[in-house]
Amino acid sequence: MHATTRTARRALELAQDAVFQGRLAEAHRHMRAAEHSGADVAALAALQRQLNRRRAADRGMERLAELERARVAGVPAAALPRTAASRDGLRVSAHVVDRWRERIGAADRAAANAAIEEFARMGRITGERPRWSSNRARPGTRYVLWHEQPGVALVVIEGVVATVLTRENRRRRPRRRG
Repeated sequence: MHATTRTARRALELAQDAVFQGRLAEAHRHMRAAEHSGADVAALAALQRQLNRRRAADRGMERLAELERARVAGVPAAALPRTAASRDGLRVSAHVVDRWRERIGAADRAAANAAIEEFARMGRITGERPRWSSNRARPGTRYVLWHEQPGVALVVIEGVVATVLTRENRRRRPRRRG
């Protein structure tokens, strides 16, 4: 057990160094090794938050560089995609903004839209529906899941964020009596 603890500690240290130096893929790899070695969950969560902040900062720098290149080339900034989510090809529907406000809570449409875009940017896209969801996945349906909000999933159909599912609002199917 002592060797596992030492291995986990070393993997966490390597991950921390990689995050600090901006080697994000390497940091992620070391975090997975630490997790499999039995590292402290709180330490892993703190490191994951640092990694997410670093990724967000890098995306911000990419956006600034993109805007500068557009300015030099004479392209209006309004012609560029607004967010990383839209650069990845995901579009946010008006329906999902309304459902976000209804199910998650947001003061206005702009705040809901910003929250959805952040969720789409930071989350991972998967073809498997969340375990807690009772929705049947249709072919081509994708889900965006984010560890920061484990009871929430965005449903993506043909590149459009169509709706938001929550654990609390999942549809309850009546039991068959037989």
